[in-house]
Amino acid sequence: MKIALLLLLIAFGTSYAICEDTPAWREDFSNAEQNDAKRWTPKDWEYKGKPFTEDAVFDLVSDSALQKRVLHMYANKGSGTFMREVKNIDLKKYPIMRWCWRVKSLPLNADGHVEAKDDQAVGIYLGTGRFRQSSVAYRWETLTPHRDSGTATYGGGFVSVKWFAMRNQTDSHNIWIVDSANVAKDYQDAYGYLPEKFAISVVCNSQNTKSTAEAEVAWIEFIAPPDTDSTPVKKEGR
Repeated sequence: MKIALLLLLIAFGTSYAICEDTPAWREDFSNAEQNDAKRWTPKDWEYKGKPFTEDAVFDLVSDSALQKRVLHMYANKGSGTFMREVKNIDLKKYPIMRWCWRVKSLPLNADGHVEAKDDQAVGIYLGTGRFRQSSVAYRWETLTPHRDSGTATYGGGFVSVKWFAMRNQTDSHNIWIVDSANVAKDYQDAYGYLPEKFAISVVCNSQNTKSTAEAEVAWIEFIAPPDTDSTPVKKEGR
């Protein structure tokens, strides 16, 4: 399985080394059901929109290269969040979140540093709470430089986010890329503690830039730390 995945990633031009590890938790979107709109969606996930904002559309689509369903998201001057709880995962033991994603189109001239342009085709968030939320986010930006980070508040101050620009418009579109981050360290640094209970959210936004955004996520998982001291951001072809 790992050899096949390595060959697949090489075929797609991704620079990534497969570690000998077993995920403690993995969402591969294989558990699907149809919603009221007759779209396939992942079971146990909940959609959340924003008031007075067009909804982003989340559904599951078949990917011929990966030979599986993947989570697809599209926003037309809209915004939306897909969220699910992650249970029985100790972030002290499994601090690394790893995921496979790609973008198809980015929101026009979006920049995470500018509130009026704060849109992303896709962001993966780890957060606590449903009303008062504290999150760390790993986002595919448009103009925001690689490895930049910042803080943001939403929902009248009830939602606080420490975000990281994992990728931007300089990275290839329509190519599956695997990235990872030490979410335990990032959350501890941002808020001074580790949550015992948390949720994972996938977000797609284009309402601020009045444009469109489209992206996909193939899987998300939590793993134990590697033998090395750090897990750097994996940059395509670097």
